[in-house]
Amino acid sequence: MELDKLRDRIDRIDEEIINLLVRRFQTSEDIAKIKKELHLEIEDERREEDVIRNCKRASGGRLDDEFLEQLMNLILSKSKEIQRESEAR
Repeated sequence: MELDKLRDRIDRIDEEIINLLVRRFQTSEDIAKIKKELHLEIEDERREEDVIRNCKRASGGRLDDEFLEQLMNLILSKSKEIQRESEAR
């Protein structure tokens, strides 16, 4: 394949990633509403550890564990920020 075609493929993949992140963060808002109703804390260390562990398992060694942990910690941090903002409304 030529370079332009590969770059187009990367652009489409990036768009998919963005769309999945948007869906994930919208779901975080839904979770915040339920947590508020149930008087649950936003922070849930055990759940966060499970999420990271599940992602590592899903990777099956195809992605570096340290990279996955950093990536998921960033995503989880934003999710908690979104939940806090939603809770404040």
